[in-house]
Amino acid sequence: MPEETKKPQHRSQGYVRKVPRYPTDQQREALEAEGVNPIYVDSTPLDAIDHLRPGDIFCIAGSLRILANNREGIKETMEMIRDKGCSVRDILTDRAASDHGIEMMADAIREIANDRTFHLDQKAAAKKRWGTPKRMTLKDARKVWFNPSLTVADAIARMEGWTAGTAYRKLGKRNVPATMALNHED
Repeated sequence: MPEETKKPQHRSQGYVRKVPRYPTDQQREALEAEGVNPIYVDSTPLDAIDHLRPGDIFCIAGSLRILANNREGIKETMEMIRDKGCSVRDILTDRAASDHGIEMMADAIREIANDRTFHLDQKAAAKKRWGTPKRMTLKDARKVWFNPSLTVADAIARMEGWTAGTAYRKLGKRNVPATMALNHED
């Protein structure tokens, strides 16, 4: 009787990483619901890719955005997975990169762009709400900066809205006597 030939067992392996829009708990739950095992959480994709065997399916839950923070990083990660003889599947959309790679990459790039725009919008809204921090006038800052009884740290602490770098750039070194600094032209 001929021996039965065993087919290699392909497995689904999951990867979870914190990214905007896709909380790690939801990613993990979605992968577990699909029976994906093992699941690598908050590691680098390389840790997970190292454990892939030819034919394995690298599963994510959400978007290729989970693989990296930029287009080039996603592309490199996808190439490493492909070079291992494996494929990528987004279990939330049930799309495989082998069939829908271009659309998946376009979605990821759009998400990255939207995330950056969202953060810039948040920053602008906060600035509008609370205003730009006030900075001590140059004249008043000179008096504090060139006070020989103060250390640099003490002077900066008293100069609202100033940093040491800005003070050195705008006012110069502190070894100039205060009387000379008051006559200094900008």
